[in-house]
Amino acid sequence: MSNQPWGPHGPEASPHTVKPNPTAASSAPAFEQPDYSAPPMPGGGGGAVAAFPAQIVTSVLMMLLIWEAVVCLYPMTVIAAIAADLIVAPLVNLVAPAELDGALGYLVGGLAAVVALVVVIRIEYRLAQNSGFRLARHVVRMILLSMWAIPNLMILMGVGSNKSTTLFIYEVVTTPPLMLSFLHDPTQLAIWAAVMVGLHFLIWKWKWARQFWHNRLKWIGLK
Repeated sequence: MSNQPWGPHGPEASPHTVKPNPTAASSAPAFEQPDYSAPPMPGGGGGAVAAFPAQIVTSVLMMLLIWEAVVCLYPMTVIAAIAADLIVAPLVNLVAPAELDGALGYLVGGLAAVVALVVVIRIEYRLAQNSGFRLARHVVRMILLSMWAIPNLMILMGVGSNKSTTLFIYEVVTTPPLMLSFLHDPTQLAIWAAVMVGLHFLIWKWKWARQFWHNRLKWIGLK
């Protein structure tokens, strides 16, 4: 047997070397493949050490700035966190001293919500390796994002600028006639449709954006 299984211009190898199959299929789906890498740890040098907290701060700030979109992206995780708080806080207040006036319940309920969020978002990521779950979640995401996009477009157009952004978004998404009146205008409908198409391709197709987002989650311990 030849000691050049990769051809006359390839590297030499033992006659017993098994040539790898370059067309072997991946065991993971093409979209949202399992990623077992961890955030890069700081090596030697002051620059690397300074980059470590900077990455965490950047990730936290990004989550705070677009937390409404995060709710739309991970509805199952958010529902689990809210449910944990609503269940745990009253139970704690039942046995907590009255003079605490519910403060202990708020604290423990908040901690329970954080624990549920950290656990369920990992479960959701594992479930997302199944194409059926991934497709169903994408449909739910697009429905929620389509509602979230309307008040944000209204804000960009100068509507509701005298109100809190979060309060205005809540008022709009809980008032279907207001959303329908916004989409009744052909120009606004076209802008909204273009935004939704862009969000669809951003979430479903853009691998770099997906990896960047997953890295943000890793830096704050959510992946």
